[in-house]
Amino acid sequence: MRALFYLLLFLVVLSCESSKYPGFSEVSSDLFYQRIQLGEGISYHPDSCFVDYSVSYYPVGKENKKISSSIKFAQFSDAFLKDSILKDAKEGDILNFISNKHNIYIEELCMANAENDTSFYFIEFQVDKVYNLFAQSEDPNVVEFKKLEQFFNNKLDKSSYSYFNGIWIKRIPVNTESSKKLTGEIVLDYAGYSLKGEEWDIPDYPLKFNIKDKFQVIRGIELALQQMHYGDSIHVIVPSYLAFGELGSKSGNIPPYNSIQYNLKVYDAAFYQDSIRATIE
Repeated sequence: MRALFYLLLFLVVLSCESSKYPGFSEVSSDLFYQRIQLGEGISYHPDSCFVDYSVSYYPVGKENKKISSSIKFAQFSDAFLKDSILKDAKEGDILNFISNKHNIYIEELCMANAENDTSFYFIEFQVDKVYNLFAQSEDPNVVEFKKLEQFFNNKLDKSSYSYFNGIWIKRIPVNTESSKKLTGEIVLDYAGYSLKGEEWDIPDYPLKFNIKDKFQVIRGIELALQQMHYGDSIHVIVPSYLAFGELGSKSGNIPPYNSIQYNLKVYDAAFYQDSIRATIE
């Protein structure tokens, strides 16, 4: 009887293993996973938590094209949790995925554009931290998140914002006819404000720099520029980890753990003329 029990147990385990990808459990024909480490920290709950996580991904068999990212202040989508693999994710969880579910595992989890891509991806995923909005209410990250949440709750036009790699973008319908992506020298005219509308971080003159040069502006603005064309005007919300972080600005005018809202307008440097900076809506 005991031998029969172990035989049945072996067959169950074997049935969970994917023959296509040894060591991986098959969820469906387009999703496989492998649990590397169980976490021991706070459990994630979609109604009360958000997460920091690290993710690396590359097309299967092409590790030389590996891309790594650190994502903060994320909340897993219902579609992602539907697979139940990370339904009760904990700090320290490490998993590998092999997936062809691009809209969920590539675009939402890896925050990558997988348009017209049919290949399977190998994804390395780790939960770095889980924030509970109630149990960790004094954590400065939680305090900032709640301010962001309140900011969006007060916005009647929240649906007009699109999310991109940690920032929220609202396009202002002024001079948006150009479809030409930014290249070479640009001129960036911008104005920065606190979430309460207090004026922050405003330069004396527009900034001129090459779009390929790094560290000319904060990371959040670099990301926003990836979504802009010449003549575009946008309103963008940047959390502190993509702005001035836990230390604040060197000048001291932007405190630590503060999200910033910016008005941005970009010009081709070759055709730039002085313009009047837009005031915030």
